[in-house]
Amino acid sequence: MKLVELKNERKRIEAQLADVSERLGIGVSVLQHALDLIAAPYALYRDANSTVRRHHLNETFYRRFYIDDLDNAMAPQVTDEMIPVFSDVHRVARSCRSAQTPRSKRVDKPRNEPPFGGSNKALWVGTEGFEPPTAGV
Repeated sequence: MKLVELKNERKRIEAQLADVSERLGIGVSVLQHALDLIAAPYALYRDANSTVRRHHLNETFYRRFYIDDLDNAMAPQVTDEMIPVFSDVHRVARSCRSAQTPRSKRVDKPRNEPPFGGSNKALWVGTEGFEPPTAGV
């Protein structure tokens, strides 16, 4: 009787290990895909059109953006809340870069400067511009 119970327990544990291995394999695949995506984020954002950038990339990497544009501020303060997996990867990458670069040679970009060259002017200003159309000049 004891031998049968041990065999059943062993089968149950082996099934649990197989399930854990499968879930770990899925996790590794997701993490590898995430690392592939963020290997060159500047190029990823630069090459994407505004729809992809706004609705897919931003939602993949970020939960929220916070823009504090106070009247008395010289420049708006921009902060973000990243998706946890990307937040962790970003924090580790930043610490690796700072460990490799001596502090005296480090040049940090201001946090409020967008990584892809500013707002999408074509999206905000139509072909007619700001002024109303005129009969002719």
